[in-house]
Amino acid sequence: MKKIVLYNVEEELLEKYRSIEEFNDIKFSRVFDEDLDKTVNDLFELEKNIGNCGAFEKSFMIMFNISSDDLNFINKTLKEYDLVFNGIKVMKTQTNKEWALKALLEEVSEEHEIMTRVFKLRKLIKSTNDMDLSKYEEPLSFGLKQALLNGYILINSKDINVDKLDEAIENINHFLKAMGELK
Repeated sequence: MKKIVLYNVEEELLEKYRSIEEFNDIKFSRVFDEDLDKTVNDLFELEKNIGNCGAFEKSFMIMFNISSDDLNFINKTLKEYDLVFNGIKVMKTQTNKEWALKALLEEVSEEHEIMTRVFKLRKLIKSTNDMDLSKYEEPLSFGLKQALLNGYILINSKDINVDKLDEAIENINHFLKAMGELK
């Protein structure tokens, strides 16, 4: 059976998901802060409707037995019903099934923050592709080149974290601003 467990999602939204005819083969449920110490494996056996979700700001969708085709179908269907899920989606895996829910949500939250910044840094680097650096003073063009190179290296390194990504973005923005290219 396909199952989806939601955290930090209102009961009325859960009921809207359950009411979508195309989702008849998916069992939806919710978990709460009092379930954070339970294993991911155990989440899919819980049946609760009342609880608090204050430990994490974001909403989460934890899925079991959902293929990539199923996920594409779910996303498309939710969009058609104007019920797009803006939280973080995660699959139950062999690796995480024995993790505590809290550990899983912390891990995917950090990964989400990193990936958000990686996309921002990539977009920033790409935005400079058509710049003619020869029209700027040497210290500025050299500084921007160095900042771009450092950002590119960081994106491709294994030693990546939110602070380093923020610093790389800030450095590139600093030079773009000094060049009058950033508004």
